[in-house]
Amino acid sequence: MPEMTTKTVDGGSRGVLGRFGDGAISFLVSGIGVVTVFAMGLATIVGSLLGIKYMLGSVATKVQVKKGLIIYVTACLIVFGGIGFWAFIILFATEIVTIFGS
Repeated sequence: MPEMTTKTVDGGSRGVLGRFGDGAISFLVSGIGVVTVFAMGLATIVGSLLGIKYMLGSVATKVQVKKGLIIYVTACLIVFGGIGFWAFIILFATEIVTIFGS
């Protein structure tokens, strides 16, 4: 993972968190990536299985799949919305620490 740095006024560079260290923020950012990749993979697999079941199923099965799709879409919105909110909070906190931490 590339080191997160910011330019200083004199042309040098320092870590985003300056004196607080970059370890915690790097851990959180990498955690976001891992959770996102896992959630995307799981959503793709479940979506594919629901699609195959819908295409090959009878009329009764299609009704059940449509009910399941409501839960699937709701879960995707909650999970990916939560990941986006988490990423926004980390970005916001990093900027606050960068501005006031120096």
